[in-house]
Amino acid sequence: PGLVDEPSEARAMVNSRRAGEMLQLAADLAPEDATMQYQYAAYLQTEVQDYDQAAVFFRRAVQCDPADPSPEILFRHANLMQFRLRDYAGAEQLYRRLLSNPSLDPKLLTEALANYGLLLCNCLRRYSAAHRVLERVLEIAPDHDEARLGFKFCLMLEERSRTERRGAGNGEDEDDDEEPSALEFSS
Repeated sequence: PGLVDEPSEARAMVNSRRAGEMLQLAADLAPEDATMQYQYAAYLQTEVQDYDQAAVFFRRAVQCDPADPSPEILFRHANLMQFRLRDYAGAEQLYRRLLSNPSLDPKLLTEALANYGLLLCNCLRRYSAAHRVLERVLEIAPDHDEARLGFKFCLMLEERSRTERRGAGNGEDEDDDEEPSALEFSS
């Protein structure tokens, strides 16, 4: 009845399913416990790949402490929204909330800024804002490969956008939205 130690693909599936059942039970029994909601959300995301249901439990985890949710929960939820559910507005809202935390761990700050910059560039097409965010990542972590590649891509798209607007007779950048205060931070 318990978890089985015998190594085999079938046993791994059984163990994973049983672990999921235990996590679900824990989440159901402790709806006010952010950790339980988060653990079940992470299981649904990584093991089951039920992204819609994972988003439900990430939201529940945030709601357990809406005034001060865990940065890790916000980060994982934003990633899910960006990369799996393609809810770019929802992802942006979560990144902004996360990046407004002045005491973020430097590694989490760097990864959140990088993902946020890529979201701004690739998904929202706000190239000037993406440029500033990705530039900030490279100031903090010059060897961040994704940020470096995203920054170069963003510069190319930003220039192309300017050229197209000039050709169409439109003005300069209109995407200079205010960025989160975390852009001022250094690690």
